[in-house]
Amino acid sequence: MNTFHYTLIGAGVVVAAAAVGTAIAAPYIHKLFKKSFGRSDPSPDHQDAFLEGLRKKGFERQVEIVKAGWAALDTAPHEKVYITSHDGHRLCAKLFAPENPRATVILVHGYHSKGEMDFGCVFDFYAKRNIAMLIVCQRAHGDSEGDYLTFGAKEQYDVRDWAKYLVERYGEHHSIIFDGVSMGCSTVLLASCLPDLPVQVKAVIGDCGYASAKDQIAQVLKEDMHLPVPIVLPVASLLCRIYGGAFLGDADVEKQLRHAKLPTLFAHGLADDFVRPANSERNYAACSSEYKRLCLFEGSPHGMSYLDHQEEYEKEIIALLRHAGILE
Repeated sequence: MNTFHYTLIGAGVVVAAAAVGTAIAAPYIHKLFKKSFGRSDPSPDHQDAFLEGLRKKGFERQVEIVKAGWAALDTAPHEKVYITSHDGHRLCAKLFAPENPRATVILVHGYHSKGEMDFGCVFDFYAKRNIAMLIVCQRAHGDSEGDYLTFGAKEQYDVRDWAKYLVERYGEHHSIIFDGVSMGCSTVLLASCLPDLPVQVKAVIGDCGYASAKDQIAQVLKEDMHLPVPIVLPVASLLCRIYGGAFLGDADVEKQLRHAKLPTLFAHGLADDFVRPANSERNYAACSSEYKRLCLFEGSPHGMSYLDHQEEYEKEIIALLRHAGILE
């Protein structure tokens, strides 16, 4: 045999070994997938654990801001509204709206979280500016249907459909804002690039989102779970397609932002060791919007930039909304 034949044999052995390893690991990966991608219904205990986590990090002031926001949401008049997603799920949201809002912001929560928990802190900011808040419940979360989430691959179309709902409700002259955090950030960034997005969507705020669902999951598999990425990730993506209806590669934010046109604010805490700031830097660099801003906040962990740097953050939002013609 020549070298070429030995190379072919060696390659065959490697492929066979990988196939055997994948087959052996498949039941474990399947169980892991169902836990990680399965639906989430956060309980009050989840909120308590979130507050306790903030206290352990020394964020007592931020705890009070969060609690005040939650109290405001609990007492504010609102309406539960519903749409049917493009693939047949009944999706739920809470609409907090003044009588004649100047605009509506669609607020999209993070992974295994809920809107009230992630966005109670911004209630006062939007309410003071006569901007209605549509706090959505992402698919496979809370009161929305669906058994599996897809890290933005399918959820981007849900956000688009919520925008269409608002146009039907308020008319073609009503302005819409997207605002998302973590997985919700990546979801609204993906949605902002869809070719059939309503023209009423005027601005996008994305806080601590990932540039690629596959890259983010690969990081967690390798660093937090110490699992073999080349085996686990392809199987997880395939299971996502089988159960959730989309491959993880369909949630490539960085790629989609090459088609971006809307004014966009990217925010990220420099102390975020979960979804690292480099993700927002990649997204910002890829974004083709004429107006785009990248704000990196010193010392802020994942999802904490607004709480840590409220005044600076709000100035950036106001500048964005003025540029979009929503605020004067």
